[in-house]
Amino acid sequence: MEFISLELELSVERLKRYLLKHPEKAAELAISYFEDFSVLAIEHKRLEADFKQLQSDSIKTGSASLPLFLNSNRGVS
Repeated sequence: MEFISLELELSVERLKRYLLKHPEKAAELAISYFEDFSVLAIEHKRLEADFKQLQSDSIKTGSASLPLFLNSNRGVS
């Protein structure tokens, strides 16, 4: 987790320095980042809904066990 925060800190610092040199790009970047964030948020909600539906279907059918391809012992000695 520490690596992610260090990576994030580096990204934030690079963005700050870029915007200091190019303040006219701030609005353009803000809109671009907001669009990207919005797309990811929508996709996350869709995936979360799909996951919940799969969980619900699994409970209803009583197939709480793992799918066959996850139960195989391939590569296990």
